[in-house]
Amino acid sequence: MARDRKRLIADAFIDLCETMGVEKTTVTVLIERCGISRQTFYYHFQNIGDVVTWTLGQLFGEVLMKGLAMDRVHDALRYFIAVVTENLPFIELLLSSRWHNEVEAIMVRGVHTYLVELVRVRYPSLGLSVPDLDAALTLYSHGIVGLLLDRCADPALDRELLVDQIIRIISDTLLNVEVTGTTSL
Repeated sequence: MARDRKRLIADAFIDLCETMGVEKTTVTVLIERCGISRQTFYYHFQNIGDVVTWTLGQLFGEVLMKGLAMDRVHDALRYFIAVVTENLPFIELLLSSRWHNEVEAIMVRGVHTYLVELVRVRYPSLGLSVPDLDAALTLYSHGIVGLLLDRCADPALDRELLVDQIIRIISDTLLNVEVTGTTSL
C-alpha cells in the first residue's frame, strides 16, 4: 500500500514536471493532483528532492536489476539506452533544474553498480588493484552517462553502433579483450 502511494506521487510528479515544469511542481500542487493530505505526502517523502531521488532510483534500479539478469552486456546496454531515450524528456527537465546533480549521480551510480557487478562476476581476476579498478569504473560510468545524455536526444542515433562503441572501448582499455562486431561480452 505505501509503495503504491509512493508510486502514485512519483507518477504525478513526472506528469506535473512535463506539463508545468520542475520548478513549479510543489508539494501543494502534488498533493492536490494526488488527492492526498500534506501529512500523507510527508509520511512518504521529506520534500520534492526526495521525490526526485526516489523516482529516478526506482527507474534506474529496475534497469540495473534487469541489466544484471541479462546474459550479454550488449543486451543490457541496449536496454539502458532504450530506457534513457524513452525517459529523456523527463530526465532533461530534471537536468535543467536545481536537481541536476542528483539526477547525474543516480545515473552514474546505476552504471557504476552494473559495471562493478559485471567485473565481479565475469572478470574476477583482472590485473588491477582495487583502487585502480574503482577509478576506471568510475571514469567509465561518468563517460557512459555523459555519452548517453549527449547522444540519446538524436533521433538518428544508431543505438547498435553506440552499444558496440561502448563495449569496444571498455573491452580494449579495461579488459584487454579484443572485440569485433558481435561479442560474447
